Amino acid sequence: MTLLRSDLRNYQRAGVRFIKEKRKCALFVDMGLGKTAISLTAIADLAAEMDIGRALIVGPQRVVKKTWPDEVKNWSHTRKLTHTVIVGTPKKRRKLLQQPTDLHLVTCDSVHWLLEEFEGKDFPYDAIFIDESSKFKHHGTHRSKAMRILSKDVRYLVLLTGTPMANGLQDLWAQIYLLDRGARLGHRQKDFFDRWFNPAFNGEKRRPRRHAQTSILRRIEDICFTLKSEDYLELPKRIDNLIEIDLPPKVMAQYKRFEREFILEMEDGAELEALSASALYQKLLQLANGVVYDAERNETRFHEEKIEALREVIEEANGDNVFVAYNFKSDVRAIKAAFPNARLLGKDTTVIDEWNRGEIPLLLAHPQSAGHGLNLQFGGGTIAWYGLTWNLENYLQFNKRIHRHGQTRKSVIIHHLIARGTIDETVMKAIRNKDSDQNALLDALKEKVREIIQTA
Repeated sequence: MTLLRSDLRNYQRAGVRFIKEKRKCALFVDMGLGKTAISLTAIADLAAEMDIGRALIVGPQRVVKKTWPDEVKNWSHTRKLTHTVIVGTPKKRRKLLQQPTDLHLVTCDSVHWLLEEFEGKDFPYDAIFIDESSKFKHHGTHRSKAMRILSKDVRYLVLLTGTPMANGLQDLWAQIYLLDRGARLGHRQKDFFDRWFNPAFNGEKRRPRRHAQTSILRRIEDICFTLKSEDYLELPKRIDNLIEIDLPPKVMAQYKRFEREFILEMEDGAELEALSASALYQKLLQLANGVVYDAERNETRFHEEKIEALREVIEEANGDNVFVAYNFKSDVRAIKAAFPNARLLGKDTTVIDEWNRGEIPLLLAHPQSAGHGLNLQFGGGTIAWYGLTWNLENYLQFNKRIHRHGQTRKSVIIHHLIARGTIDETVMKAIRNKDSDQNALLDALKEKVREIIQTA
């Protein structure tokens, strides 16, 4: 069914107007609220008004290959926009770059290549829309450096993300810098940290000063349009369920020794040594899940407690299909051995269609690969976190693949399989703390947006 412009919601129309008025701004819009539709409507309007010629869309691969092209076709007022998805080998991309379409869509990883292609040439885009701008939160990466150059003189620059500061206030500086070249939060990242963060000592992370969030908010609120899904959509109830698992006493003793001495006894008496704290954390996560592998990828199975917990989740789902987040490839092998009907979400997009038709009872996906641009709400209403992630952005995005507009079930249940007394508890606590910080900022920013929406 083709949607009409009149089908746009008030907050979406307000978002369109915000882009057209501000020109360089951020849409911190929660997943499922239609930030792509807002952006395409603004592009269509600006093209019709001859204010822009061609727009560049930058985002994760699945987003630029599927989400944006599909959305162009969904609306009557955007269907006339022609588009080219620029992916493939450098030779193929170079050829696609010559296509005279209204929209050119490239992946985040192609930005540096794009800069090299246009070196010494006129940049042919009047507008850049960066979908999932949090991919550019690290100031020193090649993609961020390239984007700073490419976006410097464009007429319109719009950042789009529902997770602008998944790891804290420090994520904001590089993104806001793209918009104002340092006018609001400082011309150097060092200035930003010196002003709003306490110094870091002995390897500790920088902590924001007491009034940092309030001060930063006041400086960026004029260019930030913020929407949260619970304020504008009738979403099914979200139920978060913590399933605490007790590891066998022998395994728990091995875990504690490993945690203390960095040495784990593997199969046949061989010892695995974690050479750093980060390596230890990874191996502790593996051990909590049940299977640990060494440098040669030899696997030792220590327990099946999480497999049994997942079995109970599947049984209690009562026929509902289950979407499982895994952390390691060893998790996939263990789950598939126990549940042969499990399918893996990979590059084959037909799996998505099968899932949404209800044909896959157990779908496995890594949070990093299933975090952006996928609509999976039609296939099931149960999520199981077999292996947790430290990355809040991936955690939130993964859950939103199911808990989003279009979900027909009355509730979405998100199970967290937590091995008691292990690093699982630490990761779960860290995710909750980060989510609390981000929500506090977004809640404060959205107050001003409500005034804008009322006049839309």
